[in-house]
Amino acid sequence: MTIEADSFTKQQIKIIAFSVILIFISIGVTWQSGAIEYRLGLRCLHGHGGLISPIDAIGYFAAAGKKEHKEAMYELGIIYSLDHHIRPNPEETAKYYAGAAHIGHSRSLEILSQKAEQGEPNAQYRLAELLYFKYEEYDRALSLYKKATRQGHLEARDWVETLEE
Repeated sequence: MTIEADSFTKQQIKIIAFSVILIFISIGVTWQSGAIEYRLGLRCLHGHGGLISPIDAIGYFAAAGKKEHKEAMYELGIIYSLDHHIRPNPEETAKYYAGAAHIGHSRSLEILSQKAEQGEPNAQYRLAELLYFKYEEYDRALSLYKKATRQGHLEARDWVETLEE
């Protein structure tokens, strides 16, 4: 079946053109929000429609995280905290939980706080950053920076020196 261009009215062509424009706009908005990368990351992580590939999932989640997709950053925190497919990395775990918490992911803030209370220096440092820069809780932040410093966290030490001047 072929459709001749003459069979469309000018009004129908305008409607089709407008519809195509709306589709491209919606795709662009979705792409900019990180939602597509997040979904691709989930597919790679859980093997939906293919092999399980945590390394590819990390790449997609990181791309979504750069667009401030909080669920993607949360997933990265989980991936880096578990001994599942990749070696756990406390520094990356804390970084991504803090990133997700910074843009409103409440579960990430809870997990980061728990890890800080358990004495994990990277979590203490990242939580201190959040408390200082986002919540303006300077005394609590300094306390956490000091705890992380006592465990050898060099960046925390620099902040203690700066804040105590």
